Amino acid sequence: PRQIVVHDVYDGYSGSHHHRKDPLLQYHKAFHGQNNVREELDRLGEGIKIMAQYPLVMVDSNHNRHFSQWLNECNPVVDHTNADLYYECRLAQVQQAQTTSDPRQLMDPLEWYIRKKLPKIDIRFTGHGSDYQIGKYCVDNHGDVGANGTRGSALQFTKFGGYYILGHSHTPGIYKNVIQVGTSSVLNLPYVKGPSSWLNTHAIIYADGNASLVDIIDGRWRA
Repeated sequence: PRQIVVHDVYDGYSGSHHHRKDPLLQYHKAFHGQNNVREELDRLGEGIKIMAQYPLVMVDSNHNRHFSQWLNECNPVVDHTNADLYYECRLAQVQQAQTTSDPRQLMDPLEWYIRKKLPKIDIRFTGHGSDYQIGKYCVDNHGDVGANGTRGSALQFTKFGGYYILGHSHTPGIYKNVIQVGTSSVLNLPYVKGPSSWLNTHAIIYADGNASLVDIIDGRWRA
């Protein structure tokens, strides 16, 4: 491929805001060494190195923003495991905030950490409305944010005009002018409840401008 587009590269399990009110789960994570945010970020860096044999486009996604949420909610006075990372990131954010008058340009801590960790890797970070296209497809929307800040969905994007390839739902599908990919994660994550429509499915945009979905079943994309 000439480039790879990735969504939700950061899970955020180590510092997930979903676990705030579950003290037993928090204990389990601490006991088994799964509450170290820096270690999770460093594992992400190793994964990016594997993908980065090709130019990467990293789409702003709700899971990626979990790192910002963690920073906003972390109390380093009691979270000794992650205190050094918290202060390091906050200092960088405060220093960058002094250099811009536009609040929309405030530092994304995940982008900052990745660029700091992997300064030589070619990564393009896109945000909502950056209008990054490959062929006729707009690929810079994750799909979690819809019109006027509402909850996004593939069906809502069919009303916008243009062509889109989205992530977010972990459930692949094609809806008129919208393609939605699946997930690259394992399919039985702890927070998956009930029957699941998740599938390991990627979108490919071909040189002629057409696109298709490719399912990976039991580790194989072809029978």
